[in-house]
Amino acid sequence: MLRLFVSSFLALVFIQPVGAKGDYYQFLSRDTVQATQFTKKHPKWDGRGVVVAVLDTGVDPSVPGLRKTTTNKLKVIGARDFSGQGDVKLKKARTVLERGVSVLRTDEGMVRGLESLKVRPDSSGVYMGFFKESSLKNSRVKDVNHNGHTKDKFAVVAFRPAGTDYAVFAIDLNGDGTLAGDEVRREYREETKWFRFAHPDPQKNQTPVAFTGTVRWADRVVELHFDDGGHGTHCAGIAAGFGLQGRRGFDGIAPGAYVISLKIGNNSLAGGSTTPSSMRKAIQYASDWAKDYKVPVVINLSYGIGSAWEGKADIDKVLDEALEDNPLLVASVAGGNDGPGISTIGTPGASARAWTAGALLTPANAEALWGGEIKRPRIFFFSSRGGELNKPDGLSPGVAWSTVPPFLKRNVMAGTSMATPQAAGVHALLISGAEAEGVPWNSGTLKRALKATATHINGATLLDEGAGLIQTVKAYKSLKKHANQDMDAMLLGWDIKTAVPNQPGNKASASYWRTGHYTPSYPDVVTFDIKPVLFKRTSEEAKTQFFETLKFKSKAKWLKVDRATVGVRAVKPAQVTASINRKKLGKNGLQVGTIVATTRGSKSPVFRLPVTVVNPHRFDDENNRIRRFRGKLVSGEIARMYIEVPPGAASMNLDFRVPRDEFGVNYLIVHDPEGHNLARGKAISASGKSYVRTFSGSELKPGVWELVAYGSFRNHKVSHWKLDVTFKGLTFSDQAKYTIAEAGGVRASTTVTNAFEDVFTGQVKGQIVARVRQHELKLKTHRHKIKFTIAKDAAGADFDLKMSPHDYNKFTDIALNILDSSGRAVDRGGFGSPETHVGFRGKPGTYTLVIDGGTTLEDKPSWTVHVTEAHALSKAIPLSVSGPGSGPVSLYPKVATKLSLKSVKSPAQAPKGFHYAADLVFKDRRSKMVWHRQRVHLKR
Repeated sequence: MLRLFVSSFLALVFIQPVGAKGDYYQFLSRDTVQATQFTKKHPKWDGRGVVVAVLDTGVDPSVPGLRKTTTNKLKVIGARDFSGQGDVKLKKARTVLERGVSVLRTDEGMVRGLESLKVRPDSSGVYMGFFKESSLKNSRVKDVNHNGHTKDKFAVVAFRPAGTDYAVFAIDLNGDGTLAGDEVRREYREETKWFRFAHPDPQKNQTPVAFTGTVRWADRVVELHFDDGGHGTHCAGIAAGFGLQGRRGFDGIAPGAYVISLKIGNNSLAGGSTTPSSMRKAIQYASDWAKDYKVPVVINLSYGIGSAWEGKADIDKVLDEALEDNPLLVASVAGGNDGPGISTIGTPGASARAWTAGALLTPANAEALWGGEIKRPRIFFFSSRGGELNKPDGLSPGVAWSTVPPFLKRNVMAGTSMATPQAAGVHALLISGAEAEGVPWNSGTLKRALKATATHINGATLLDEGAGLIQTVKAYKSLKKHANQDMDAMLLGWDIKTAVPNQPGNKASASYWRTGHYTPSYPDVVTFDIKPVLFKRTSEEAKTQFFETLKFKSKAKWLKVDRATVGVRAVKPAQVTASINRKKLGKNGLQVGTIVATTRGSKSPVFRLPVTVVNPHRFDDENNRIRRFRGKLVSGEIARMYIEVPPGAASMNLDFRVPRDEFGVNYLIVHDPEGHNLARGKAISASGKSYVRTFSGSELKPGVWELVAYGSFRNHKVSHWKLDVTFKGLTFSDQAKYTIAEAGGVRASTTVTNAFEDVFTGQVKGQIVARVRQHELKLKTHRHKIKFTIAKDAAGADFDLKMSPHDYNKFTDIALNILDSSGRAVDRGGFGSPETHVGFRGKPGTYTLVIDGGTTLEDKPSWTVHVTEAHALSKAIPLSVSGPGSGPVSLYPKVATKLSLKSVKSPAQAPKGFHYAADLVFKDRRSKMVWHRQRVHLKR
């Protein structure tokens, strides 16, 4: 999974925006969230007085659209790098004469011209380091001065000017070995000037990205901030851009707002991964900025990974605590791109106090940016959905043309990353208006106003859309209407807790029953604990006096709440129970019931309690281990199927295709019982392409799987699909012992038992495909390296890695980079869930897998990673497979059958700790179809 929540599913194209002056809604839709209507009616309520803190890959302050606000003030007023990517470490420099010239030198190098600087250092001396292009070899920006070389290094000096208590820095920007002509610079926050590294020839000076700097004098570090990912600059333009592409009227949501860039991602790591404490430090910095300058700050966090236990990650708690501590702080975070399955909200999107954004696609965006055709707004298929969590909070457009640094030619990006700055911009507009009119507000009142006035998307459930599409004008009216309610001043939100049956011992904010065919029915009930969350500044007396009356009403015929009215105090949670009438539930599929809470005298929802029931298709008939699903989809539509793995099943086979003589361009997206997005495949009528996939062994987790058919939004007519789901019950001995025959070749056997009633008769073919080893890493540091060698007979390596949910929750990222001997990345990946895969096909040689964990809190984490390392053979070794007797292999129900494996060729001696793996394919004699696939481990 990408650290940045940009969907990797969509092929994005470069299109030059055109249209009438100010008519750019197709490219960056301000109209959809009523931002255009709001600022047209109130031109000065355009985000003025509000700061949007973009926690991301960095923001490039040089690009058109991010240079000025609507009042002609500097747009980007702060820039820091918490990722460590731009850190230049300094050493005490000495001044020496070389050939009659004064030179500043350390053991890393030298620079001339210190005396040419207009500022003189004090007696504490001068410190120097070097910014090296070689550190960017795995970044998208490798040549910072655009001179065609990527091995340049630039001297960076820092010192305290005489008579001051602050530090300054200077950089040899053109790399000519002298500081002559270079400026002395202060921290960007104090002196808002950006700079570029320069090509020696000014005519060729088309450098790819702008830099800012900060001296951390106590650390002896000059911190260089730059956006070599492009993601942060893109998000900043959506939230607060003014005059994108230099076009009047082409604006972000809140063009009057300021921006501070807080870089949390190191773009030399996979996905621009966060680093130890980078996200936590940036959140704290944004909160401190609000307190120091007494200004509203809206955090934009279009970053994250998948959740293990939703809402339990350390970073979720950190963000919640920051919002509870600071009434001037607001946060808009991405829900994630792991949809369309339910129970896929990521972290920190699981933060209870933040606004969590889901992604919407509008007909205008689909047509202008991709040539797609949808008849009405649709939720993007990739947008993560709720389950155990009452998330997302709402929807906003998830695609836009926006600002990017000079090196990046692609202006269009899609994902919940793009929906998040839309929501952040809307928050800034509401705050701008509230500040102008003296309307009391905080992050809690803003969330309640947005959720109370959002627009429902047809066909969407609460898990898909949250409250629905946010509407700025309506939300502001609601904010004003309820501004004088006493509870709003101290109330941040509501803490809802209910048991999570598939996570024993855990509680979450939504009732979620994905428990096979069990659903509680009266007298068994679902219990919700409800408690108001007040700001930390609230006095003990006020907490004691807090009292609110809540009214409850069920919106589903099969769901009944036990009481209509409940009194709630801050010092003790209230309880509400609900019962489910199983007879009124649908037979199969997803059903979401909602209990709406309101206060006396108001019809606007205070919050909603979702109750989700998944009724899966069963495969428990001994003669019915196969089901066929089929349907048709309009563009952008999805169809969900829930599949319960039957007892004894060893494999699940999926065959997804377009029916003969029908049109279709469809995707099948596979989610395991925990909601993890495991696989996706495509079926196309024009080419006859189908998607066939088998899940077996440890991949086939017990429980209820979700299979989602999706019709591409580029389809211009109805798309047809069919899916065959088949379960087989072949179980194998854990491993097969093998020997090498005197004449050469492998001899081995494995025992297979058919747990189901259907008989297999056919051919079994095998191949020795890889050398495998398994080991466990007990780590005490953020970074770990696994060195490995690809032998001459191997074609590459694959790593399957697994960690516990408890360990996973400590991290904001775990990046994986496979580096060659020169340090260049040949493959990249990361943990988007507690289990992941990374691998490559490449030449023989020495490589290193680098695991980089970005923790939230701990300086020295303690964590365990289970590693399965497989080296694919460049030439697989064929195996003949036979059963007892002669002829086809027959596997009868409940009968243990011994299969003999033989090869003519012997594999090379496996290195210490490795064994061989063989893949077996069972092909049915009658249907000629693959019946089962199995990996068998061969050990001597």
